[in-house]
Amino acid sequence: MPQSTKKKTVSETEKQAEPPTTGALQQVVPTIVRAADFKTYHTNFVNTGITPFDISLLIGETTGIDQEGKLVVEQTAKVAMSPLEAKMVHYILEMALRQYEAQFGKIIVPPGIGLPTEEKGDKA
Repeated sequence: MPQSTKKKTVSETEKQAEPPTTGALQQVVPTIVRAADFKTYHTNFVNTGITPFDISLLIGETTGIDQEGKLVVEQTAKVAMSPLEAKMVHYILEMALRQYEAQFGKIIVPPGIGLPTEEKGDKA
């Protein structure tokens, strides 16, 4: 009797038991919901902190100049995140700044503010 040429099929339960294939992560579009205690902060002063486990942004507002001529900053919040999330925030801010400058014009960083300037060959 000739052998059947019909291919064997895998049952549905056997398919479910197979481990998922590895590969590129798929981008997930989140559902964003605001918390009941959601807050908005304005900042004109940002500092950073790092540990082996996280990177922090310390945000605040300048409130004036003290009697010794030093800038007074009131810190209002700390945002701590993993180094990976910090890398993502860096990318998101870079894209937002490019979009802003494309729409409104180049942002000029005043000299002496503490950032590298393009005149020195660095990007501000």
